[in-house]
Amino acid sequence: MGIKHIAFDIPKQLFPVSATAVRNDIVANWKFLPDSVKPSFAIKIVVLGTESTGKTKLTERLAKYFNCSSVKEAGRDLIPNSNSFGLDELHLVASEHAKRIDNAVLEESPLIIIDTDIHITKSYAKFIFGKTLEVESKIYHSNKADLYIYLNNDVEYLQDGTRLNESDRNLLDISHRQILQQYNVDIVEITGDWEQRFDKAVSKIKQKLEVNKKSKGHNNVYKK
Repeated sequence: MGIKHIAFDIPKQLFPVSATAVRNDIVANWKFLPDSVKPSFAIKIVVLGTESTGKTKLTERLAKYFNCSSVKEAGRDLIPNSNSFGLDELHLVASEHAKRIDNAVLEESPLIIIDTDIHITKSYAKFIFGKTLEVESKIYHSNKADLYIYLNNDVEYLQDGTRLNESDRNLLDISHRQILQQYNVDIVEITGDWEQRFDKAVSKIKQKLEVNKKSKGHNNVYKK
């Protein structure tokens, strides 16, 4: 065809990667994966629980420990006070939180620790307004996780002026559990003080990563 072939970067110095290298260690070569396939290989860990159970702090500690991405709870940013909001705001929370998860999947780490998910948002709608929060299927897809860690409310309740009172907070815990059961979400419940929660969460995540090595092709996944 009269076309001259010019070999490009044979020693792979500009782009030090190969299909074999990616298959052998997706974590180390995550940056070379096309964004279109990253959602299929990402490992999402969700931290759930009622108010004042340490979800935010635990998410931050876990992300730092595993040196991975994290997703902040959209509800705390869009609804600063749990005693004053409307149903429409919960729709905004659901949409925004899904966007944050989708963006995190495209970052530098295949492991993402996520503070809260769509089931908790739906629980608030049921608990506060007695209504079902209808959302698009793509929001459920974005929120779907590999591991759901549920923090028991057996720690000291801390009221910062923006949370539900302690009685309602405990009733909300029941609502959360009912919604999760309704949607057949398998949770791993964690109890104990703050340090025990962290240690148990690290252990559960490591167990999940080991399982995912074979199921999603991750090798040499996160060792600390």
